[in-house]
Amino acid sequence: MRIISKYRAIIFLILFSFYSGTLLSETEFDALKSRGMDFFYKKRYHQALEQFEEILETRFDDSGALFYYDETFALILSCELWLTRAKELSSQARYNQALESVIQAEKIYPFHPSINSIKDEINDMTETAKPLAHLAPEEQDIFYNTLHLGYASLEKGNNEEAINLFAKCLSLAPKSPEAIEGYNEAQKRFKEKAQREKLISFFNKAAVFESQKKYPMAVSVYEEILRISPGNSEAHEKKQRLEEMMRGQRDLAQKIQLAKEFLDSGNKHLTEKRFNEAIEQYELGLSTLPDFTNWDNLIAKVQKYKKSYEEKKFEEHIREINKSFEKGLFYYATEKYKKAISSFENVINISENYVQMSETKNQAKDYLRKAQENLQQREEEAVSAESPYYKLVQSLNALGFRQYEKKDYKSAKKYFSSILELFPKNKEAGLYYIICSIKIEPETKENVISELIEQIDASLKTSPSEARRLIDIALQIDKNHPKIKPYIEKKPKKQIIAVKSTVPKETINKWYQEALSLSQTNPKKALEISRKIIKEDPLNTKARNLLTRLEARVSPGTSKAVKKIDARAQKAYTQGIMFYNSGKINDAINSFKIAVKISPDFTKAQNALAKCEAYQK
Repeated sequence: MRIISKYRAIIFLILFSFYSGTLLSETEFDALKSRGMDFFYKKRYHQALEQFEEILETRFDDSGALFYYDETFALILSCELWLTRAKELSSQARYNQALESVIQAEKIYPFHPSINSIKDEINDMTETAKPLAHLAPEEQDIFYNTLHLGYASLEKGNNEEAINLFAKCLSLAPKSPEAIEGYNEAQKRFKEKAQREKLISFFNKAAVFESQKKYPMAVSVYEEILRISPGNSEAHEKKQRLEEMMRGQRDLAQKIQLAKEFLDSGNKHLTEKRFNEAIEQYELGLSTLPDFTNWDNLIAKVQKYKKSYEEKKFEEHIREINKSFEKGLFYYATEKYKKAISSFENVINISENYVQMSETKNQAKDYLRKAQENLQQREEEAVSAESPYYKLVQSLNALGFRQYEKKDYKSAKKYFSSILELFPKNKEAGLYYIICSIKIEPETKENVISELIEQIDASLKTSPSEARRLIDIALQIDKNHPKIKPYIEKKPKKQIIAVKSTVPKETINKWYQEALSLSQTNPKKALEISRKIIKEDPLNTKARNLLTRLEARVSPGTSKAVKKIDARAQKAYTQGIMFYNSGKINDAINSFKIAVKISPDFTKAQNALAKCEAYQK
């Protein structure tokens, strides 16, 4: 021990020669020494050694610190020698002796940081050796040789051979941890290898199904792979790819079905001569699946049929318009206003479908208005049998005449007054109302006639039909009265169409021939001449027929233009139909909204959107 202290002193002397720190104060020295002694007696030698080293760094010649430093160092060294011996003994499988060495080390320095780990290691090795305790030395040699061969086979990947070797070891020492561990590892590797081979077999099976385009079966195999190996990224990626492909196939099948429906619907509309609807269906088919059929050819054929049909229909309508116009004018001229109204309405209804017939339509509207006014005037002057008030008026009239014949003019006047409350312009009731008034008070006759004359004069300027009605009443009262007599000649005539033209027939024929000859070279000039003929001779059928045809020449197009649905709207609509058929209502609503936004007049998309929104509610 003294030799150690001597060398320690030399070392501390050398270190002190280089030390430039602050020397310890007495208080610090005493505190360090006190802590060192405390650690020493508690056998916490490493902590004690640190305290004494700190003292000797400044007071290397302190005998007390040197003594305890040497003692502490010697005890640590002694403990470590016992521990080293324990390790050597355990390596020789002399576990009991190794444990005794550890116990000796623990007695010297129980808090040495390595004691517990070394003790545990020896105990583990002791436990490992226990299963072999019952074996003879020769059997132990066989065990260790077999164990070695087992691990060698495991290393080479011969898992089945390794399993057999470790099983042989376990037959000798069933509780041997090394044999158990080796056997388990060999079993694990064997299973992993078998699983890999099984997965390869499954992948090959799936590849065959894919090559045969049996995608659902291939997906099923990949799902089986993922059940065996949930984290298998290759199986997951291939399954996902196939599912996307199958979705594409389902979409394609749905598109094929939808395209077929559009084709069938278009064909049906075509047979029904609903050409615009047929074209719309074919265009939807084109936007759904362009390669399903030759949509462009179908659309071109329909457009050709439509043009031919419309031209034929146009000719028929021209004939019908001219015929109806002729009838309307005839009925108007003969004061058959209801029939005239029906004829002119027919002209207007047909003309509505043709943009170039606006002039014919406007002429028909003008005659229709005049016929309706004349009919209204007639019905106001005399209630027709079709009026709901007819029976009431007839009863009041009969009661009025009965009282008039009895010369009960006051009662008669009341009945005629009741009629006038319903129909203020009723000619017969108005007449007898005035006559009764005069009969009741004869002295008022002149005043009544004067008031009537004033009304006639005012009506002559504003309403010839009203003036004519009032003059008829005045003549019925007293046609020889000096104030009334002059109005016989002033009575306005009914405005009816002149059947006979004031222009000579030869002149009209000359105009017609001129218009006919110009119809091919100068249709606008021919149209002007036709209008002039119609103005002079409204019932001229040839001129009106020519005018209608010239309108078509001057304003091309046989029917009202049909608004074409934007291709993007059609595509959104068909996508919406597919979503709807798949039960994806929200996606369908979004698609239909896009279609309506692009083409606000897209009726089918509007109806489909309304249907989906109603379904959601």
